[in-house]
Amino acid sequence: MTFKKLQLESVTCGVCGASRNRNYASGKDYEYHTSDDVFRMVECLACSNVYLNPRPAPTELSAIYPPNYYAYNYDTAINPIAIKAKDWLDSLKIKQWLRYLPTSEPRFLDV
Repeated sequence: MTFKKLQLESVTCGVCGASRNRNYASGKDYEYHTSDDVFRMVECLACSNVYLNPRPAPTELSAIYPPNYYAYNYDTAINPIAIKAKDWLDSLKIKQWLRYLPTSEPRFLDV
């Protein structure tokens, strides 16, 4: 399947407003496969915040969050057992991520 390239916009750090950053990680949309774009996470050189940059432009949000996006109907459309299973799998995934962080007291903000 071929996708159009998303319109992306460069942004400054959402925590401190600084524009200097370094590459941190990159990856594709592995869950919904809405784009072939490789998304890049960067680390702010001023405050160490890690964020998506460049990020999809607001006009692209409907493309990357399709109608079947689970969060739209999470509490009503998903079986409670599946919710518990997802929570458990997410906790395992987060524990794996924490092993790679340089600090013992990481802080996260997911918007």
